[in-house]
Amino acid sequence: MEISEVPSPRRFNKVNVIGLKPSTWPRYQKKVPTSALRVIEPFEVETSEGLLTCKDGYLCMDARGYPYPVAKGEFDLIYKSEREDEVSIFDRVQTLEAQVFVLQSLHGPGGLTNGK
Repeated sequence: MEISEVPSPRRFNKVNVIGLKPSTWPRYQKKVPTSALRVIEPFEVETSEGLLTCKDGYLCMDARGYPYPVAKGEFDLIYKSEREDEVSIFDRVQTLEAQVFVLQSLHGPGGLTNGK
């Protein structure tokens, strides 16, 4: 089935897309790696398509340099580290306070702001 054969209106959702047989679609992978920073509290991102919010997830950059959010569950489902054995210590802690504690433990009471 070609997209031109899809009846109008062409608004897709999880239910009606099944009729298009996604298992038969050509498969693609991203050409470039995704840079991502873990954010464990609610945040907003001005993306190329408008303002998006995320309660707990990752701040990513697309190939054109635009930031976009990805919820943690979605990120964990579709991304993996280029260094497969490397697990960020920040992924092991659940709160901003715990991240501050880790930074202070590694870099002293000033964290990374003391210029050392």
